[in-house]
Amino acid sequence: MIKKWMTEATSPTKYSDLVMISSIVQTKQIMNDPSVTTRDALVMNKQYPNMARTIHHRPGFAFGISMSSNKIGNFEIVNNENLKGWHTGDGMTYLYDTDLTQYKDSYWPTVNSYRLPGTTVNQNTTGAANAKNPNSWVGGTEISGQYGITGMQYTANSATLTAKKSWFMFDDEIVSLGAGITSTDNKVVESIVENRKLNSSGTNALTVNGAAKSSTLGWSETMTGVNRIHLAGNVAGSDVGYYFPTATTLKGLREARTAQWSSINQYYTGPEYFTNYTRNYMNLRFDHGTNPTNAGYAYVLLPGKSSGQLDTYTANPDITVIENSTAAQAVQENALGILGINFWNDAVKTVSGVTSNKKASVMVRTTENGTEVSVSDPTLANTGTIQLSLTQNLGPVVYKDSRITTSTSGGTTTLTVNVNGAGGKSIKVYFATPTGVPITGYTGTVTADDSNWKNALIISDNSVTANNVAAQLVMQNGKVWGYNGSTKTDVLTGITSGQPYRLKVVINVSTKKYDVYINDVLLATSWNYRFTGVTTLDKFSTSIAGNASSMSVDDVKVSYNP
Repeated sequence: MIKKWMTEATSPTKYSDLVMISSIVQTKQIMNDPSVTTRDALVMNKQYPNMARTIHHRPGFAFGISMSSNKIGNFEIVNNENLKGWHTGDGMTYLYDTDLTQYKDSYWPTVNSYRLPGTTVNQNTTGAANAKNPNSWVGGTEISGQYGITGMQYTANSATLTAKKSWFMFDDEIVSLGAGITSTDNKVVESIVENRKLNSSGTNALTVNGAAKSSTLGWSETMTGVNRIHLAGNVAGSDVGYYFPTATTLKGLREARTAQWSSINQYYTGPEYFTNYTRNYMNLRFDHGTNPTNAGYAYVLLPGKSSGQLDTYTANPDITVIENSTAAQAVQENALGILGINFWNDAVKTVSGVTSNKKASVMVRTTENGTEVSVSDPTLANTGTIQLSLTQNLGPVVYKDSRITTSTSGGTTTLTVNVNGAGGKSIKVYFATPTGVPITGYTGTVTADDSNWKNALIISDNSVTANNVAAQLVMQNGKVWGYNGSTKTDVLTGITSGQPYRLKVVINVSTKKYDVYINDVLLATSWNYRFTGVTTLDKFSTSIAGNASSMSVDDVKVSYNP
């Protein structure tokens, strides 16, 4: 990865940026060694329970969370450096993308240190260094090595402000939830969605619900009914989208900020530390008012999304917020088949068929290959067990961690997880596809090379005769259409020849109806069989209908609908 990073780096000072001579020497050795080959960056979610940190690496971006707990202090001041790190351990989030100078180029002296992204704070308050958050519930779990959830029970430094905060990290989105935001400090409480450094003129386009806002520095507005925001990035690939599952009121501020490095670092005395630097920022925040009781928030961060992509996502979001309370915070990622739940209390609580009797961070992922369950004790304080019950239909155990025992009774599977000494790690069990479940999901990635008729997907009995077809999708003349009963009905228009489309039908054999997905987006529901007399579905076929044309089919899957 180092060799790939350095090969692709465009900075003229990429070696001197490494600072330490030993790091420069080691890096040059790697670059000059022909036996070292380049590799892509890791795609992964990694929880660091003993550091109160989380990282989430995806193609095109990385996301980090910095927290504190009863074991980890909020920030350090050493040699009179980091003098305004007050809220960097209060749930600050970092979004790294193609804007490589976002956190360089005088970010730290000029950013408003009272309003760091991801944090919930008393307005304009500081914090003492090395102070611990008195709560133990700080951590999370990951699933499939790629996705994760993190939570932090937060109490502000030397204040009464409390909150329960969760982050759900999936493929192209991060869902942030806050609940139980309560204070008697007689101060305005804010939850900061964003505080992003803008270009040198501060004119990055800001679009709210499809309408452009002022690009003039000094713009400030309380915006109501907000369901989506798009912020243009400083370089290609650095746009950011924000989706709000429930229309909300949000405050925005476009500002220029001027400061010296000496304001945060008094160890160094060079002239550059006493030079004024001005940088521009976009601040977006929830204002919970003075002394709020059980306030909350919910928003989805969408890195790299263009304005059009944000509009498309908002019209049919991949996520559903299942619960956002002081008992549990839970989100379903519908396209990935992932349910994430943070159980906040040592009490029996059920969310979407999953019951926990203890504080726990839990993820359940179901695909056509089976179900994976991951659980952790984020408190690192449970010396016994966590008992989980799942009402979902599960197959036999394929693999389980030695800390887990399983039992099944009356359609409910119970997991008893020994977390004593586990150190907050993710503990997992895998279940195979249930036996005896009817096959109801049919998927194929189809590329039409021209506009002629293509039978892209046909589900029928083995005869494939005209009156024995249940579901049929056709690609023709720039669109995908299908049969809803005997009626030809468009599913998606404006398709492009030569571009692959992932087609999927999910069939209810009892009602003889089916749903249609394209590129994992549900576009048609409860369509009738083309011919209602079909009783057996044992043929999945594609064809070019005898005309002079061509197409390709890949990634064909037949699965059950969990």
